[in-house]
Amino acid sequence: MEITEKIKSFEDACHALGIETEEQLPALLQSKYADIVPSHIKAELKLEIITKALNEGWVHFPDGKHYAYWPWFVFFTVEEIAKHSEAWAKEYSIIDATDVSDVFAGLGFALSVSAWSYSYSYIGSRLACKSSALAKYSGHQFIKLWKEYLLIPIIR
Repeated sequence: MEITEKIKSFEDACHALGIETEEQLPALLQSKYADIVPSHIKAELKLEIITKALNEGWVHFPDGKHYAYWPWFVFFTVEEIAKHSEAWAKEYSIIDATDVSDVFAGLGFALSVSAWSYSYSYIGSRLACKSSALAKYSGHQFIKLWKEYLLIPIIR
């Protein structure tokens, strides 16, 4: 069975890694700390657990000799989305970000040129996948967690 068939949720990832009780989770995800931890931090910790499970023991070492892959996201305007069908929106995992006001992208060390969709990142993260297929799967299957992680509300 493919790993993408086994890992459909955060709970599946926990199970795959042998995490069966809340006490085995990182302390910041445990309920006694949940109220003080920002949602984007909890989302990143969950994505780290999911990515570790999807990679099945593979760990990215940035030695310049091996490739690693990350989901890639594009921000569309309401007008751009309206030009396409519901099937297109589903294929590209289009989700509504209008419920997040005053946000900025949470990916650090990124250079954006001309538009959000033309960007480079020179520093990777612990969320590296061992294949482009796994990165695409992670981006689609866990899009709501990625949204929570990448779109950080500005604190006023």
